[in-house]
Amino acid sequence: MPSSPPPDEDEPPSQAAQAVRALLDRHGIPKHRQSTFVGEFFNLSRAAAHRRVHSTAAWTIDELQTLAEKFGESLPEMLGGGRAKGGTRATLQVGEVRAPCRVWFADGEELGNATFVAVESAGAYKVVPADSAPKSSRTRQIARFEIDQTIGLPARIAVLDDDKEVTQTICAALREKGYEPVGFSAANALIAEIQRSPFDGYILDWKVRGGNALPVVAKIREQAVHGAIALLSGRLRDGSINTAEVAAASSQYNFRVFEKPAQIEFIIAALESDGLESPRAPDSR
Repeated sequence: MPSSPPPDEDEPPSQAAQAVRALLDRHGIPKHRQSTFVGEFFNLSRAAAHRRVHSTAAWTIDELQTLAEKFGESLPEMLGGGRAKGGTRATLQVGEVRAPCRVWFADGEELGNATFVAVESAGAYKVVPADSAPKSSRTRQIARFEIDQTIGLPARIAVLDDDKEVTQTICAALREKGYEPVGFSAANALIAEIQRSPFDGYILDWKVRGGNALPVVAKIREQAVHGAIALLSGRLRDGSINTAEVAAASSQYNFRVFEKPAQIEFIIAALESDGLESPRAPDSR
């Protein structure tokens, strides 16, 4: 059986192929790996991937959009040759300094002694010096990042619940609304982080492992910068918690109490009435 003919190197690349190559260039995929990357991403043969990247083999709109979204770009941005900003939104943090940025990941490429890495938390990324990244955190290598002061820093909201699924659900909903959520399963871990870098808002489960959230609430209100608080509980009606204690804390420290499950819109409204700023409208990305 005759083998397939090699790709025609003289065949001019389609506009889609040119856009794909420009996209991969922008996001740090070396030219010699671009066909391999496309082949692995779409499960194509080596020859088919080469034709997609270097000649006139057809691309579907869905394929182009899927590839663009892989790198945090919209389809119009990708087809526009990078005239839009591209990249994935993140927050640069060096010591006490925070700034909005965009990051391009180094998928599949080892960068050796990288100076900065991206740390993932609840689906959001924070760019930090590599030597200060927590050992237990999920990190990704980055090809480059850019400080982007055309976008505002999203408000940081701490979510405390010792049920991991509840924390993930709330964080996902907050992220959809344009906030930067960070999940915690233990009160002492959140208190330690507040001492280093207070949050803009807090969503706290009253009953947590080893006690309740009252020490956290007290620590929040000790801070010079006001942090908005909303408190959740799934035990308000079953007699397992002291509702009088919750009510007294709510009166003393000025926060709203919600019974689980509570809609995220009502929780956010309570945080905003306590001083949390609404996220800015999304930019062109």
